[in-house]
Amino acid sequence: MRSPKKFLPIWAQDIASARKLKGLTQNQLADIMGISQSAVTDWERGKNKPTAENLEKLREVLGLRGILVDGFYNKTLKIIDDGGRLEDTPFDKLNKKQQLYLFFKALFSSIKNALEPEYVVDFAEYASWGMRDWLIYHDAFVDRRGERPLSQCLDEEIKKITRSALKSAMRDRKQRELSDEEFMAWLNAEAEKNTGNS
Repeated sequence: MRSPKKFLPIWAQDIASARKLKGLTQNQLADIMGISQSAVTDWERGKNKPTAENLEKLREVLGLRGILVDGFYNKTLKIIDDGGRLEDTPFDKLNKKQQLYLFFKALFSSIKNALEPEYVVDFAEYASWGMRDWLIYHDAFVDRRGERPLSQCLDEEIKKITRSALKSAMRDRKQRELSDEEFMAWLNAEAEKNTGNS
């Protein structure tokens, strides 16, 4: 999975886009503002945030009103790292690339927390499943969200995928541990349990 450093904060993207729309190079913008070109480069790479004074200058020079020093992305990462849900974060205010990264971080964290250290799981299988569902939810022509926040829908997907991973890992472990006859008996017992007959 990609490092979050590859995904630029919204304010960094705003600065770069506005500069290009004005037809300015990084060097030209730096000259106008009386700063070094490396400072502009660092802003656009999301490495450093502009100071309050430089933000005001950027608003004047680039005609931007909405350059925000947003803590959304880092705040969301921290909540996920602490075991929180997407719905408890500012997920829905992030751009799609950031949302995609964070959805998979939350998905992998959930599967990892549910399964380790007992089971070995093919994460690629669950990543592809998660990718499919994420793209379905983002289909502009088939909105399956039902007016709910996307983060809530994806939290539900993460639970569903994690439950499936746990079930699959349990089945694989039983198949390794039991004889063929015992494994079939276990499968039948599970099937009865799931249909409510036991």
